[in-house]
Amino acid sequence: MNDIAYTIDRLEEKAVSLKNAKKYLEALKKYEEVILLKRDTYGEKSETLMRSASEAAIICNMLSMSFLQKENF
Repeated sequence: MNDIAYTIDRLEEKAVSLKNAKKYLEALKKYEEVILLKRDTYGEKSETLMRSASEAAIICNMLSMSFLQKENF
């Protein structure tokens, strides 16, 4: 379990780093990995999974707004 928790932490740190660097597509891919691991490890209703899913949703909204502003439908 410690190995999985460590992997999740590293992936989540990378996702946050990518988000802060405004590399939203890459960050979203990392959050997808985090979400899958957290779901399998902690369950579908875990608070930590919900926080990561919320971050992924925020990134999706940011990407949507970016595409809309560029008129890239």
